[in-house]
Amino acid sequence: MSGLKVLIAEDEAITRSLLRSTLTNWGYDVATTTNGEEACAKLRSGNIDLCVLDWEMPKMTGLDVCKWVRSSDLTPAPYLILLTAKNDPGDIRAGYQAGADDYVTKPFNAVELRKRMSIVAERRLQAATEQKQASHCDSFELYRAGFTAKSNPSHK
Repeated sequence: MSGLKVLIAEDEAITRSLLRSTLTNWGYDVATTTNGEEACAKLRSGNIDLCVLDWEMPKMTGLDVCKWVRSSDLTPAPYLILLTAKNDPGDIRAGYQAGADDYVTKPFNAVELRKRMSIVAERRLQAATEQKQASHCDSFELYRAGFTAKSNPSHK
């Protein structure tokens, strides 16, 4: 997980501290903010792969941050997890409609959160590796690699 940057946006100090400690112990590079506006500023500065957002925060809610990310030009957009005490089906639907990629209720199960985050981490790191490898190939090599993989499915 090294190199994966996670932003925690949580206004409750105890929850923020617990999340930071937990994610740091799992090997993530963690930054924290206490409200939605700070979260947007950190996201604008770039290099955030995954964002864990509390729903109810001052200045901008987690939903507002999700909507802002989805309407922004952040590339690649961070994976957004809403971490909230709201567990009503209508709230969950609203979270996804606002642009959340995942929805986790408080109190969170650390094992479940770790599984979800590790899947995202693997995908992000794999994409970064593939992009780095592609940047070292000329266009003919990329064409040949794509052609070989398509014509011989066992070739990787």
